Amino acid sequence: MPIEPGSLDEHPFVSVVISNLNGAEVLGECLDSLRRLTYPNYEVVVVDAQSDDGSCDLVERSFPWVKLIKARRIGVGEAINIGIRASKGRLIAFDFNNDEVAHPSWLSSLVEVIKESDDIGIVGGTRVFHGSDNRIFEAGMKLDFFFHTHQRHRLKRIDDIPMELVNVDYVAVGLFRRELIDEIGWFDEDYYFYGEDADFCLRTRRRGYRVVNVPWALTSVKGSLTVGEGSPRQIYFSRRAGIRLVLKFKSFSPLLLCVLERLLLLFAEATIDVINCLSGSRTAKPTNAAAAFRAYTWTLRKASLTVRAGTEMKKRS
Repeated sequence: MPIEPGSLDEHPFVSVVISNLNGAEVLGECLDSLRRLTYPNYEVVVVDAQSDDGSCDLVERSFPWVKLIKARRIGVGEAINIGIRASKGRLIAFDFNNDEVAHPSWLSSLVEVIKESDDIGIVGGTRVFHGSDNRIFEAGMKLDFFFHTHQRHRLKRIDDIPMELVNVDYVAVGLFRRELIDEIGWFDEDYYFYGEDADFCLRTRRRGYRVVNVPWALTSVKGSLTVGEGSPRQIYFSRRAGIRLVLKFKSFSPLLLCVLERLLLLFAEATIDVINCLSGSRTAKPTNAAAAFRAYTWTLRKASLTVRAGTEMKKRS
């Protein structure tokens, strides 16, 4: 696999950036899949956030061609920025998860599409559930008025969706031209887990570029292994990211409605948890409502800084 920049025309050099925290169990399969890509001109950069499970030893021992950066305990947004600064690619594949497995043609498909038009800012593929019969995890994301995420074609089979390019609000694993950073800035490091991908794509769209799903560019994903699917930790970071997006991107009147909707949702969840606990239900998870409350408390403390960041972003675009 070439690890030096080549032609910018036929095969522009691509840097695939991965953030990793204690992903040794899945990172090997992820890197094996990237080693088998058919695209001829790329590098892989792994930014490790102080893992203590042998992740770094695994990369150094079994994948010496990977550029490994040992960082402190940091969030995903900051890890992506560190990886980009250490990379050489004119095209950047961001947020490739440590539990992601790429189809051999994944990167070739994305590069081919982003080269088609200057108005395409970011391209992303379709992610299927790992080990399934090609059941779709998501094919790009749409945001509703309240900025809740809707995963396109979720649970459909890949053979049942149209093989055509579609504009979406954001992608979770995307490819963009390096020069885009000069226009919209770096990834927002205050999201920590979740949200940094949506934020970057929304800023890209505000600059007039399209964010495009390429349905035939496939990866498979196991899902939320770092934070734990459905865990209080996942709820905390996902809710924190959601309200930060609202504060940054919504104008005043829609912002008030969105904040009210989030508070009502929190109240409803807390009420249900209390009722379940009092009734002795085994499904009661009061820690989940507590995690959501902590997320909103964190957001409230950061609200002025977040709104200021949104104002500066809107002036820039």
